[in-house]
Amino acid sequence: MVGGMDAPLELQAWVAMSTGTNVLIGSSSVTLRQLLNSFAQHKGEFVLINKEKQKRFQSYLNSGRVKVIGLQLVPVKASGPLALPFVFVQQQSF
Repeated sequence: MVGGMDAPLELQAWVAMSTGTNVLIGSSSVTLRQLLNSFAQHKGEFVLINKEKQKRFQSYLNSGRVKVIGLQLVPVKASGPLALPFVFVQQQSF
């Protein structure tokens, strides 16, 4: 596996607008080990941070959370950065 179980990954949550554009809700830094453990323990939630909002608003805490509700490892051959779309997370707001 490229990078191993503890290599940093970035989860990103996006929303599709009616105008056809996509807007970043927020992101969270995780590892594959954290993703697998959170799914196995049925309790893993990751906080989404929008860095632009964090810079602009002092009172900003986060843009919600994502919870892993399904996970499937798919072997791939990659020689460079790899982006995989994940559609099996559920955003939870406060």
